[in-house]
Amino acid sequence: MTSGTTTIDAAGVLAAARDFRREANAAEAGVLATAVEWATLHAVTDLDDASTVLVEGGRDTGIPIAGEGAPLVSDFAVAEFASALGLSAASGRTLVGFALELAHRLPKLWDRVQDGSLAPWRARRIAEETLQLSPDAAGYVDTQLAPFAHKTGPAQTQRLVETAIATFMPEFAAERRERAADQRHCDVNTDQISFAGTSRIDGEVDFADALDFDDAIAALAQQLADAGSTDTLDHRRAAAVGMLARGELTLDVVSTGSTTGVGTGDDEPERTET
Repeated sequence: MTSGTTTIDAAGVLAAARDFRREANAAEAGVLATAVEWATLHAVTDLDDASTVLVEGGRDTGIPIAGEGAPLVSDFAVAEFASALGLSAASGRTLVGFALELAHRLPKLWDRVQDGSLAPWRARRIAEETLQLSPDAAGYVDTQLAPFAHKTGPAQTQRLVETAIATFMPEFAAERRERAADQRHCDVNTDQISFAGTSRIDGEVDFADALDFDDAIAALAQQLADAGSTDTLDHRRAAAVGMLARGELTLDVVSTGSTTGVGTGDDEPERTET
């Protein structure tokens, strides 16, 4: 393809894009490094003078912008750094907080960011999850994730954080379970049935249970596809919920091209009258 006298080479365009991405990552890593240097120059010892996390509406939580063990930083200095970058004060707090979290509590991830082997956005995403962790728990996450952080997704990170909390912060884990217990529920709405004969299910469960449930219905949905179902993934996952409810943990069905007929062999599960 040509435009005037310029020839556009597809491979060359992709190579240029990769170069620009590397340069952008290097620049962002540099900004994070300068954020740490600025914070070091303006460290404070009194929490009253330190930059802390703000929540919606501007309410000050009194929680430092980085986790336990990271230095406290002058709130005025953080605002000045944010202004120099054209950021809001809130965005500046977040940036400096993540930089400190990585440099002081996740050093293995920090080294990968600085040597260019880990995109800064991936490291920041992990740092956001570790702010609440104790130093030992954060160190565990750092050690476990660092070699694979370039290909680790949010769900894997969350699993590891939950493991770290359970292992190194048992009291905090118990408090979280108690708070979450008030919100847990599983509602099956059998009062309203759609024209298609469907009903809604809504629930909030323990994270570990949610992962197991997702794995179970994903496996059954795949079994349905392997058996020849032409239904969409959403339809197969919905059918898998019914299979789990009937205790059908593996598929035993003749391929029919859809999930119709999948079940125990009865037209409808028998109900016990009370």
